[in-house]
Amino acid sequence: MRTLLQMEWEKSKKTTIWLIILFMTGIPVVYGVVIYTKVMVGEYNSPFENQWLMAWMITSLFYASVFLPMLSAMIASSLCRYEERGNNWLKLFTYPVKHEAHFFSKTVWLFMLLALAQIMALALFILLGSILGIKGAVPWATLFKSSLFGWMGVCGLSVIQFLIAYYLKSYIKSMVLNVFLCCIAFLTATSAAGQTFGMFYPWTMPYAGTVENSSGILPSLTQLFFLYTSGFLLVAMTAGQKIFIKRPH
Repeated sequence: MRTLLQMEWEKSKKTTIWLIILFMTGIPVVYGVVIYTKVMVGEYNSPFENQWLMAWMITSLFYASVFLPMLSAMIASSLCRYEERGNNWLKLFTYPVKHEAHFFSKTVWLFMLLALAQIMALALFILLGSILGIKGAVPWATLFKSSLFGWMGVCGLSVIQFLIAYYLKSYIKSMVLNVFLCCIAFLTATSAAGQTFGMFYPWTMPYAGTVENSSGILPSLTQLFFLYTSGFLLVAMTAGQKIFIKRPH
């Protein structure tokens, strides 16, 4: 596994995936923090008991419901696109390792890149919030838990997105489908029903994990979210590795 992960690093280090991660985390975080500090506080002087959490919720509305699922789809599709070029899948399957190992190395590398995105988003949020004058103590524990649960949600989703890209064999087709499904996720996340049932729609899981652990709304769902996403990820990984080796090349 370590050798396969090193191979993924070598394939990725000279690609544009790092700029994509920076762009897809930076845009919604900057937008969310600026909207809160310059509009909600600066123009309307809206008072909030915890300014950091309110700014985080506004940021999450854009980042966790749209940009994070799309980032996951872009990374997953990029991992497949590299292997589709020159029919590299066949070359991979000639290595003296089980085919399932390639699936696990791809998905673990995908999880690691998404963890990096979460760290970057949280760090940029705190840095920008401090610069633009968000008041009060930073709720480190809440923000960390929110980011962690958001990462759990997007990991389960990313397995599905990887399998979609793997079977469609087309970066464009995969992204078009994900854009459509992310639009549904945004509408679900902003609806009343989405506050309770959004976690059961895979493309909404990142948002559900992020918000339910930062807003204090429906805290009883936190445990349910943890159990559901853990089970979802386990099933997705188990079924995914079986589906992975059955695709004709």
